[in-house]
Amino acid sequence: FMLFIGRLLLPSRDPAHELRHGLHEMGEAFALEERLFTLSIPYRSALDGCPLAQSHLGSVLNLNVIGIRRGEEIKLAPSPDFILLSGDKLFVSGRLDKLLSWRDGQQLAVLEEPRSLDLLVTDEVKLALVEITAGSALSGRSLPQMAFRQKYGSTVLSVWHDGKPLAQPIDTYQFQPGDRLLMQATPAQLQDMVSGKDFVLVEDHREEFEYLQKQMLLVEVSPDSSLCQVSIADSHLGDAYGLG
Repeated sequence: FMLFIGRLLLPSRDPAHELRHGLHEMGEAFALEERLFTLSIPYRSALDGCPLAQSHLGSVLNLNVIGIRRGEEIKLAPSPDFILLSGDKLFVSGRLDKLLSWRDGQQLAVLEEPRSLDLLVTDEVKLALVEITAGSALSGRSLPQMAFRQKYGSTVLSVWHDGKPLAQPIDTYQFQPGDRLLMQATPAQLQDMVSGKDFVLVEDHREEFEYLQKQMLLVEVSPDSSLCQVSIADSHLGDAYGLG
């Protein structure tokens, strides 16, 4: 998770220079120069092609994007559907210390314990693999557009397309018939999903399960983390991971 944040956003060292070249009036109007800074979206970032509303900059880092420089053009007060691209420079207001604490790994510590799928399973929650049918309502839509978590109650852990794990953020992907979803669900939730026309249960899931186990990363909340005494909902870890 720390690497994810670090690769997406690289803080600039000289926000005042950017402000003097097109955004100085905005800095004066907000009188927040000490809280204005610049983030650049690097090449091949997962934010490349992502709408601003789905970047989770606000929910995870409490950052307010007040302007975006793309080449020689500046877009002030960008709309939620503004598409971010690699090379964009984002002028944001917020707490730089919070961003740096996430980037530098002060929130979570990686554990070296053996990884096992048993950690994801209880008597009430199971792992299952389902495939999207040709007539599924999810076809051509993303998880947020479907309000998937709210509708089905299950958690999507990974997505497979054309026999390979998806190489882009799950929440921005528009699903196609034949895609497979590896998820956590109760037996009742799973039964509800496969009883309709949107999904079919896949019995042979060895490859997908083995891949998930290899990709698992165990972390713990650091003693001095700002996440201590914070609920999962308030931590916005779900947003940071792109979960519905």
